[in-house]
Amino acid sequence: MKELLRKLHNKFQRLRLRNCDFTIIANNCIAGCVYHDLGLRFDTPTVNLYIPFPDYILFLKNLRQFVYAEFAELPSDNGHPVGLLGGVIHVYFLHYQSFNEGVESWKRRTERMHWDNLYVVLSERDGCREMDLHEFDLLPYRKKIAFTHIDYPSISNFFLIHGFEKSKELGNIMDYQGMFGRKYYDQFDWVKFLNQK
Repeated sequence: MKELLRKLHNKFQRLRLRNCDFTIIANNCIAGCVYHDLGLRFDTPTVNLYIPFPDYILFLKNLRQFVYAEFAELPSDNGHPVGLLGGVIHVYFLHYQSFNEGVESWKRRTERMHWDNLYVVLSERDGCREMDLHEFDLLPYRKKIAFTHIDYPSISNFFLIHGFEKSKELGNIMDYQGMFGRKYYDQFDWVKFLNQK
């Protein structure tokens, strides 16, 4: 039942979508989930992986430089392939069988990026501190949002995901919330966000 309701939810979201050529940059798997929900090709390198903090903020500050930088393989400390991008950015290829598979996917998807239609997303986890949220808020991206586990009145571009207020950080917002096919990240109106021009 949950899966059927999810399919219906996704079908409705696809009908609402007016903007189909965009790139979502994210610090974790959320971009891939949104592309999948909307039935779109992955036009971003940040799929099936995560970038910890403060590396993600540095990555965003120098996005054009880093997306085309070379990777060096690092020893894995958690069973997943790990790469060092441009000598400084740690990338954990969470859902890849090997380092090479992760790098090849990154390079292929980088070539599809829509530099004129970028959406930048931050999920408050993996070492994200309040100072990282403030730095994110100052970045010169017009279309950006930070998902947080609590309210941050001093930050402009944030969206509180309910359900993690008693945690130290945002949980897995890609998990189902309840029994009606909705996920935590569905609290945010992705299609309205992506339909911005």
